[in-house]
Amino acid sequence: MDGRRGAGATAAGDLERLVRQALGTEVSSVTLRSSRYATTHAITEVDVVLAGGTRRALLHKDLGIAHRLPQARGNRPAFLDDPGREVHAYRWVLAAGVPGVPACLASGGDDDSGSWWLLIERVPGVELWQVGEHEVWCEVARWAAALHRRPAPIDPAVRARLVSYDRAFFGHWPRRAREFAEAWEAARRRRLAAVLEGYDENVDRLAQLPRCFVHGELYPSNVLVDRASGRIAAVDWEMAGIGAPLLDLSALVAGGWSDDERAALVTAYHSALPLDARPPIEQLVEDLMRCELHRCIQWLGWAPGWEPPAEHRHDWLELAVSLAERLGEMKRGPG
Repeated sequence: MDGRRGAGATAAGDLERLVRQALGTEVSSVTLRSSRYATTHAITEVDVVLAGGTRRALLHKDLGIAHRLPQARGNRPAFLDDPGREVHAYRWVLAAGVPGVPACLASGGDDDSGSWWLLIERVPGVELWQVGEHEVWCEVARWAAALHRRPAPIDPAVRARLVSYDRAFFGHWPRRAREFAEAWEAARRRRLAAVLEGYDENVDRLAQLPRCFVHGELYPSNVLVDRASGRIAAVDWEMAGIGAPLLDLSALVAGGWSDDERAALVTAYHSALPLDARPPIEQLVEDLMRCELHRCIQWLGWAPGWEPPAEHRHDWLELAVSLAERLGEMKRGPG
């Protein structure tokens, strides 16, 4: 075993014992190494060889705030920071058998120590943003629709740990965006003010949309695609919650798509919904735009001076202006 202590709080010897206990079978060897893909939390890659020669690839994810990687500290508003959220999502919601989600072998932690952690399957594959075939993206949209139509009865105590994407949540971001915009130049402040004029209507509509269990950050960097098997796996469920399913689709379609490519993604999602939960495509497109406008305002109000990762980065103000204008045109109708 690699004797180094990883970037996380779990010592190598403790982690090896945890792995052996979780697998419940004879283990020949355990190799640990810090993951070079960790961006927020300390992640240890675990390679296991069982007595019969079978190999298992696992990840140990340390979710404790105190053990967050230095470059990630302060990159999430405090009111959204719950290191136990992803653990609860895996234990009580994703354990119900959502296809493609990494299997969870063990988890632990408590609020007193803040030492929440997960031991999960290490899914092979590449991040979706590295995949050029548009049909694969459409298949991910269909996967999202399947996630959203699955019944997910949730214990109230667990539900309380998930993000509630409700009226209060949506109404929070324009206030934060206005506050942070005080440091902007005057022209940008005026453009934001124009977008936020009448924004309560957007909040009202988002709060009225049907709600279900959502990933919360279904960006292409949080979706793995195994080209060999065709498996699709969403990872990083730290913002899992209950809210409008189109919030997930709005994250997936963010980017520089052509009109035809975007329409194909939306159609793939729409056609995968059951008939009794399939709104008219025109309504879905409008509500999707409202979710995209929310994401723009959310990023603008996320944290002062903070920039999202490169793969999530856009000119959120200009995109918000464009979306607000298009929604206004749709409201006025032809002529």
